[in-house]
Amino acid sequence: EYQIGQELVGEDEVFSRRPAWKEEAVQTGGTAYGTLIHRCMQYIDIQKTDSEEEIAAQTAQMYTDGVTEEPVPKKAIRDIAAFFASPLGQRMKEAAHTVEREVPFSLLLDAGWYEEAARGERIFVQGVIDGLWQEADGLVLVDYKTDRIGSMADLKARYSVQLELYREAMRRIRQNPAVRAYIYSVFLREYIEI
Repeated sequence: EYQIGQELVGEDEVFSRRPAWKEEAVQTGGTAYGTLIHRCMQYIDIQKTDSEEEIAAQTAQMYTDGVTEEPVPKKAIRDIAAFFASPLGQRMKEAAHTVEREVPFSLLLDAGWYEEAARGERIFVQGVIDGLWQEADGLVLVDYKTDRIGSMADLKARYSVQLELYREAMRRIRQNPAVRAYIYSVFLREYIEI
């Protein structure tokens, strides 16, 4: 048995508790928070996201069903609600019947697409698109980012090549020249087209 403060507890109870550093990462950001947001966005019923209460009910069920490893914190529920309240989130909701989530892809590209000096060399590109849907004038893809960052310009500088590759992959794989790509910042609650 182990002593915590004045309380004597058994080994199972000590080792079943989440370490404080991990709980903080889930609550405030970091990889664990990003994974949690992506998992919720992958499984959420898009048509039931009009309020934080609807989202909270769905995420509680996700935890009960084992989709998430821990209860979803209120901050995450607010962040998800902010996305669906945004114009981009509203567009996703309007196209809910065509939305695909966590779409894996792989593609061989001529490296000249990225660097003219490398023309003729082939590069293998693979990734997973967080959200993809059809609108009247083409495909829309969105990549959710949970980075703690100062501005959308910083986020665009960091991830524009990734999103350009995703857009090019969808143009080729889906044979659709009209693909618009967006980064959505969960931290800033803003989005930008790439």
